Amino acid sequence: TLLNVLQRSAAAAFRGRVILYAATASALLVYVAALAVLDAERGQGGQINDFQSAIWWAFVTITTVGYGDYFPVTLAG
Repeated sequence: TLLNVLQRSAAAAFRGRVILYAATASALLVYVAALAVLDAERGQGGQINDFQSAIWWAFVTITTVGYGDYFPVTLAG
């Protein structure tokens, strides 16, 4: 019926919105973590001295891969 079709389309739209919000929040978390570690680590003699390495560190740390190729050397990092 028409009501069932409308309910299914509303549910699909809601799921799509939830997925979009979750993906945006995850990307924002990686970005903010990268900025924070870059602020703490830049110029301290470690490997994280540019934004590209900070983004990589944040991504592998948050996804729990943790390659270990970049790591903080300061207490704040």
